[in-house]
Amino acid sequence: MRKLWVYFQNEDADLSIDECGIQAFSVDEHYSYNAYQHFILHYVQSGEGYFEVNQQHYHLKAGDGFIIRSSEYVTYYPDVSNPWTTYWVGISGSDFEKYIGNTEIMSAAVITYHPDGETQKIIQTICDTTLDREADLPGVYWYKGQLFLLVEALKKEFSSHHIQRAMPAKSSADTAYDYIYANYMKDITINHVAEYIGVSRSYLYKLFKQKFLFSPQQFLLDRRLTIAASLLLTTDLSMAEVAEKVGFKDALYFSKSFSKYYGKSPSKFRAQHDYDSYKESEDKLPYRAMRKVLLPGEQNQPGE
Repeated sequence: MRKLWVYFQNEDADLSIDECGIQAFSVDEHYSYNAYQHFILHYVQSGEGYFEVNQQHYHLKAGDGFIIRSSEYVTYYPDVSNPWTTYWVGISGSDFEKYIGNTEIMSAAVITYHPDGETQKIIQTICDTTLDREADLPGVYWYKGQLFLLVEALKKEFSSHHIQRAMPAKSSADTAYDYIYANYMKDITINHVAEYIGVSRSYLYKLFKQKFLFSPQQFLLDRRLTIAASLLLTTDLSMAEVAEKVGFKDALYFSKSFSKYYGKSPSKFRAQHDYDSYKESEDKLPYRAMRKVLLPGEQNQPGE
């Protein structure tokens, strides 16, 4: 029985949720079709079933998932002795493949979700909230916030480190940029980035500054605090939870850094802004990584 299947009309061509759904399969439900949707991420919440794509046959159980992509011919159906219940979210946008480019999700047909991971929790939150509020759906920015959390969880939980190292034609600066972009939520420093690239910190600074006109430290700070601002305005996460999600171990240190960066504390920022006004004011500012803002207590270092 299909409990939920909702399509969304989206004007955001960069990244958006197209649909979400929940289905408790009866033993006789069987689907075969050519997919037209861009990307649909399924989560097997309970039971077992079968998924077929590209002449491959997969037996899936609770905790597994499967991915449907545009133009693929797919077949899926439940196990007759233990029919599955699945949740799914459809995603599209020109930026989506860029965000998941260095993950297993990019090419996998089936996946196994991490037992304590966030990905499946976010999928369920999107679907369950939509089901509970189908007559009065949350606003577009709630869905944007959830989609952002989902993409970040996918990058964190399904990263393919070997793919990053195998990419041939990238410069060291580009690789460092991508590494910071994808791993800002982790406890990384610029020394870690330099070690990952295989160069000294000072040489990385030189390459990065030549390519992007700002330092890797500035970019890491900008990435963390820009996303923190978005999370403050699109989620109900506590300050400590926001701090943790953007790579700060210490909530007080995060608050001081945020206050110096935005000129107000995280709590005051949340109280005084909504997402639309924040984006409008952000567009009028010079690119923030050019401000050369340091974290509290830091000083410029040679090559910084």
